[in-house]
Amino acid sequence: MEKKNRLLLILLGVALAVSLILGVVLLLECDAQRNRIAEQESQLTTSQQQVVDMQMTLTGTKEELARVNDQLTAANDTVASLEQELSAAQAALAEMTAARDAAQSALEEKAAACEDAEMQLSSVQEELAACQAEMQVLMEEKAAIDAAFEAAGFARIPPLVESMTEEEIVQDAPVAGDAADDPAEEFFSDTPVDEPYVSDVIMTVYTADVVGVAFEAPVDWIIDDDVREGCYLLRSADEQNSEGYELFLYNIPYSEEAFEYEDKIHLLGSAGVYSEYDTPDGRMERIVSVRVDDDILCVCFTGPCEDFGHAVETLLQPILDSMRLIP
Repeated sequence: MEKKNRLLLILLGVALAVSLILGVVLLLECDAQRNRIAEQESQLTTSQQQVVDMQMTLTGTKEELARVNDQLTAANDTVASLEQELSAAQAALAEMTAARDAAQSALEEKAAACEDAEMQLSSVQEELAACQAEMQVLMEEKAAIDAAFEAAGFARIPPLVESMTEEEIVQDAPVAGDAADDPAEEFFSDTPVDEPYVSDVIMTVYTADVVGVAFEAPVDWIIDDDVREGCYLLRSADEQNSEGYELFLYNIPYSEEAFEYEDKIHLLGSAGVYSEYDTPDGRMERIVSVRVDDDILCVCFTGPCEDFGHAVETLLQPILDSMRLIP
């Protein structure tokens, strides 16, 4: 019985020791569990804080994303506006390019036309130079011929009008209508100039500064400087043995004396006085006169008797029709 009790006590002691050991183990395990729970709670708290921080970050990110979206929308609108402006600029550039191409084409055409014109002008200038050279040769030949005639004793016949009086100028002029009642008024009327006579003669402009007029006459006539002061003399270039034509211009002072006039003769826009007669050297002469301010302009045309009337129509009349005052 005692053995059983000892054994029981031993068993109880062993059981108690085991229980104590188990209790200690359980206490240690519980403490470890508490530590783990505390650690997990700390981790949970940290995680929760991280979640809160992440939520705040997410909120900020959403706000930033919204702001970025707004900026992106604005940027898209700007891009669209820029694309429209770019399209308009490209269209304008296309129009400007087309206009430039058209202008360049027109410029090239004008340049080609100018080049053609320059070539034509060069050709005309060459022809003119050739004509001038030919004219110079003719003038030199004429000068040589004139010198030969002068050396042979054929001197120039002085103009007969130098000693003419005003009465002689009008001695052959017929009376028209009632002009005798007030001849000066009729003589200086405003009757229009007749249409110029059309002829085959090549004309050019001559300027007679000494008498204040310019006119058209045959291009091959020559100005004779061997005349008295204040006069102007033009000779036909084919003059031989005094058989050519001469145009002599001079002024005489105007007076209140009466002048007869011929309504068919006009000069400088007014009816003029004219006379025509034979000269002592067997030629014919026609003088046409008209008032210019305080002077009487006299135009004396002299030539051979043969075909003199035709020369008056084909040579003198175009000269009278074209004559104009120098400004």
